[in-house]
Amino acid sequence: MNLKRESYLSTSGTNFAASGYYRTRIICTQITHSLRRNADYTDDRRRFAALSFRKKLTSANDECEKDMNIFKRLFNKKSKSLPGQSSHNMFSDLGAIKFEFVKIIFSNYPFEPSTAFRKSVFKAEEIKSVDISSIPPAIEINNELLFISAMFKDELIAFCKANNIKSIERPDVWSLILEPYLDTEFTDDKAISNEKLLAEQGLPKETVAVLRQEIGEQMYKYNFDTMLWEWVHLGLEDVLSAMREKYNNEEFREFYIRAMKIALLEK
Repeated sequence: MNLKRESYLSTSGTNFAASGYYRTRIICTQITHSLRRNADYTDDRRRFAALSFRKKLTSANDECEKDMNIFKRLFNKKSKSLPGQSSHNMFSDLGAIKFEFVKIIFSNYPFEPSTAFRKSVFKAEEIKSVDISSIPPAIEINNELLFISAMFKDELIAFCKANNIKSIERPDVWSLILEPYLDTEFTDDKAISNEKLLAEQGLPKETVAVLRQEIGEQMYKYNFDTMLWEWVHLGLEDVLSAMREKYNNEEFREFYIRAMKIALLEK
């Protein structure tokens, strides 16, 4: 059992024993399960679909309003809002991408410290590598990973092939760091394996512990207060989206640089 996660859910007022909320959670979980069984439904499409789920949850809440009143009174003693109502801005819209023959054009990129926030056009020759397997796909430019929505995956593959851009499969270091914050059990055996894999990437357990101390509460908010309940994968985009809501511009810029260095670690 992930004791830290269970403690967070308990102290935040997320009492799953409250019958009205529990039924609501089941409704959302069933929808999510259905989407995850559809192999054609890409990860970031599914993630943005979580926003529309809240409309369904609102309807479900209305149906069990009587039971929910008990839960609301319990939660309001410790928070001014119910789960999912105050944290929805954590999700990042990666904006739009346009592919031309020898360049990629970004618009409305969400992360202010990024080069793509200030510069929209990147020539193919500026792209060091592309990782199609990452979630979401990413290109490397000047020691920085720029995310491209999986909705544009086919176009990205075609662009990189046409311009002879090296394709790699980078170790997903942040997914290992964020594994305890998934909506699944983080067993002792998983923890041992996780620690070993991170050490192989150059991150000793002491360093990981400091990182998790910094991001832990915010990641719980990101995955549980928003009703995302992701149990398969959390990665660099997720932690950036979560910490962006916690830090001011200067603090987030510093975190962004550190996060990128970790993401680009090589054995």
